[in-house]
Amino acid sequence: MAQHLLPGGCLLAGFTLEPGGYGLDAWDEHCRSSGLELEARWSTWSREPYAGGDYHVSVHRRSDRFNVHDLLAEARSNLDRVTPRALATRATEGGTDVVVIDIRQGSDRAAGWIAGSVHAPRTVLEWRIDAASGYSIPEIVGFDQRLVVVCTDGYSSSLAAKNLQRLGYHRATDMIGGFEAWRSAGLPVVTRAGEPS
Repeated sequence: MAQHLLPGGCLLAGFTLEPGGYGLDAWDEHCRSSGLELEARWSTWSREPYAGGDYHVSVHRRSDRFNVHDLLAEARSNLDRVTPRALATRATEGGTDVVVIDIRQGSDRAAGWIAGSVHAPRTVLEWRIDAASGYSIPEIVGFDQRLVVVCTDGYSSSLAAKNLQRLGYHRATDMIGGFEAWRSAGLPVVTRAGEPS
């Protein structure tokens, strides 16, 4: 819930407190660890004072600190993100216009990958893409290519795609939901043996 709040925004929640169940200490700690601080607490939605009891209504406010959720939202603001099915359609059209870049670690990729994808782990991605590095991969032939970054769940790929845009690859983007969304959609996966599964 915290990731959907703008700086200064409030989370208003109320629920029954069961004996031996999820309690206020746990709730407050989860809120605190998500960057939310307790601002008010009542016993009813009518703002009756809270003095213990089996029900609460709590207001937690998000701090003004720029956090990882803001970083992700900022990265995605200029990405024309694609769904797994849309990427599958584009990839089957062939050509060098679309390059799928898998940034997962080798251990994750061992479980399978998208046919034709290029492996450039996140730790070396910018060096493997930008020709200025001297270590770029041959699949990258120009700044007008559509580079689609794929990670496991579609988060680090957004940050990576934003970096590629900053390097001049203005059509760089990522795939929504990452490799797990591709697999969940029933799209073909290549295994280490090289056979689609």
